[in-house]
Amino acid sequence: MHLNHCIQNKDSMNIPDLHLTITAQPPEDMESDEMAIAKAVSKWVGECGFSSDMNCTVRKLSITCNSHRDINYAFITSFEEQARWQQPKEGNIIAQQLCSAPTLDYEEFIPTHIKKSLKFGLVEIKSHIWIDISKVCYSVYKCGADGHFDFNNKNAATSTEGTLYPHVADG
Repeated sequence: MHLNHCIQNKDSMNIPDLHLTITAQPPEDMESDEMAIAKAVSKWVGECGFSSDMNCTVRKLSITCNSHRDINYAFITSFEEQARWQQPKEGNIIAQQLCSAPTLDYEEFIPTHIKKSLKFGLVEIKSHIWIDISKVCYSVYKCGADGHFDFNNKNAATSTEGTLYPHVADG
């Protein structure tokens, strides 16, 4: 599994957010001094977006899938935020406090309610909101019989979608 890793062929280069490859190792030939090197085959690619334009995300994923015909599945995970992230304004009191404070360890950056429940929520440090996720959705696509992905069709045989957060109980 590769994150933000280049996949390249003779015609194009793409960098999906997630790229899963499979390598089938050929059987070893004990009588030969040469070792066969297996080629990795792309099987899954995915894009993740925080408050991103869905059309842009689909376009990027489509270009990747059209350029690499061995891909079988593609997915999009979209994170919607209450408000888009903004960097603290340079020179304001929050920015000054953050710049003068020691660097936080990873564990210090995760709010206690997320550590305990593994649920999304507001991440606020020094009264600056770093992230406030309101919704997480996914779409998964299977390559069609014609060898292409149809990211615009909601055909149940080749696509599915849903919401991961907030979880809505079946009723």
